[in-house]
Amino acid sequence: MFEVLPRDNAPSRSELERSLRRTALSLYGVVGASEIELSLKSYSQRRGRGILKTDNKSISRVLCLLLATSRVLGLSGVRVLAVSGTLRGLSRREKEAGKTL
Repeated sequence: MFEVLPRDNAPSRSELERSLRRTALSLYGVVGASEIELSLKSYSQRRGRGILKTDNKSISRVLCLLLATSRVLGLSGVRVLAVSGTLRGLSRREKEAGKTL
């Protein structure tokens, strides 16, 4: 689960997906980008929060990709709020975080 900074300048879902794909190709090439098996499972432009899905071997590459993508989009950064082994765990954390914010 991640949050773009600043939230009031959050990109649209399609803009974020397009930038993630382009940046992954630029950083890792065609083979490397396909190996991380990245997908944007949920994203709220209003809250500036989203959930990315990948395998556990690619977490460090995805974190680098998020940082590089934030720079491409002109954002000041990306905050990683949580990492989990399951989407259910992240969804639960997202709901709990929504109650406290």
